[in-house]
Amino acid sequence: MRLLHDCYPVIMRRRREVERPRASKEGKLRGLGSLIVIAYKGSNRDRMKIAEVLRKSPCLRLCRGVYAFSQGFKRVGAGSELVDANRFWHFIREVDENAVVIPKLVVDNPDVIERIVEETRTRIEKGINGIVEGYENLYHKVKQNQGDREYVLSTTRKLRRRFVMVKKLAKVYEKWLRISLSPLMIKPYSRIRKLHTLLDEKYEAVRPRIA
Repeated sequence: MRLLHDCYPVIMRRRREVERPRASKEGKLRGLGSLIVIAYKGSNRDRMKIAEVLRKSPCLRLCRGVYAFSQGFKRVGAGSELVDANRFWHFIREVDENAVVIPKLVVDNPDVIERIVEETRTRIEKGINGIVEGYENLYHKVKQNQGDREYVLSTTRKLRRRFVMVKKLAKVYEKWLRISLSPLMIKPYSRIRKLHTLLDEKYEAVRPRIA
């Protein structure tokens, strides 16, 4: 019973028609809409590679090795840099030839939806916090004259690309899951400006613009 205490099984049912996400009059999410569920078994050797692709995938983690994509993701128009269900499926088949994909599934026990959405918000928050920490660390390195100009500017570009990707994911989640992630998205800007001011003083060179 102790092992099962924090276990919230997601019960799913397949429907013929594609359903849209549903919300109450108050705006609270009642249904996630039709989902494409992909399940796989990845080895430790492939763990980092899979994690990198998942960082670009607007999906919901149902449990270890099982992720759900919105059946209507392409209609959101999030851009080609994000990994949709089709691209993730082709990628994961190279990792696990026995992987499984099931379309048109809906969550049949809506009481777990709030938990799934909150876990997704937490994942975005961790991504943003990692970016903030990256800018803070780089600022202190520049302040202490650690790392040459090429390293500093290269790291700045990498952080910017990470931030742009998280913002694109957040845009999809906000439309799909009816959640506000704007307060999280503004967190890095003060650190970005602080770092860019220091770079202007130190290098007097063009640096990557604020995301």
